[in-house]
Amino acid sequence: FVHGEAAFVKEIRRYLRVERQIPLQQLSISGYWRLGQNDDAWREVKREWNEQVEREQEGPGAAA
Repeated sequence: FVHGEAAFVKEIRRYLRVERQIPLQQLSISGYWRLGQNDDAWREVKREWNEQVEREQEGPGAAA
């Protein structure tokens, strides 16, 4: 269970998913806020941001 500031969570997620190879089904990871954005602004882009992070970490060379 990891929830926190988006940039920090992204790095933790990469470590757990790529380096430790923990399946996504065993994790609850979410950027609850983003430094410099209010709640409404973050909610507008959160889904797209999550999808982008997932693509980056699942794509070719992600484990490199």
